[in-house]
Amino acid sequence: MRARRMAWVVLVILATLAVASTVAAQAEDEARGLVERPWTTVFEVYVEGGTRYAGEARSDFDGACSEPVDLMWVFRLEGLDSIFGRVAGTWTTCAQIEWGVDADGAPTMTGMRYTDWGGPLSLPDGSTIDAESTYAWVGFDADGGFPTSTFSIASSGGGTGRFAGAELFGTVYCRREDPDAIEAGLEPQLCVTQGMAHYDPLAGRGE
Repeated sequence: MRARRMAWVVLVILATLAVASTVAAQAEDEARGLVERPWTTVFEVYVEGGTRYAGEARSDFDGACSEPVDLMWVFRLEGLDSIFGRVAGTWTTCAQIEWGVDADGAPTMTGMRYTDWGGPLSLPDGSTIDAESTYAWVGFDADGGFPTSTFSIASSGGGTGRFAGAELFGTVYCRREDPDAIEAGLEPQLCVTQGMAHYDPLAGRGE
């Protein structure tokens, strides 16, 4: 009985702290003139130049990656945003191949670690905000017969213009119906972002 009571007390304390944290965050947003709204963006994502390989030695690709890696991709994003309107960007993705050995002792690829995944998003009026992914995973659509990818997205730096003070975060779901055409840059991945945005509705509008 005592253990149950203690567990209940802990839950109440945690719930109280969570509520207090939420209230504090809302108060901070209000003080900064921010509102919170559901945020959706439909992106077409094009691969620019295909997969770029470092070769025998890892490379930072002339400073495009934060550390030496094995592979790099450059993606061009074009989309329609539910809050800010048309949005575009160029994202750089850098990755290191992780190696192990198979049952016969031969080298084999065991995974891939992304060191960089992000870039600026911009509006036609020149407003910009930096965004990045922190987690990604792949899947397969059995009904459609094509691979999918899903990753998180969050703002990683300050914004300018209409993005001034904004914070964006959510989950991006992408479908790759023709991987070969996508890799060649002939067709885009179709991606949908769903999340939340904290932003100032008057930012960058001279009001």
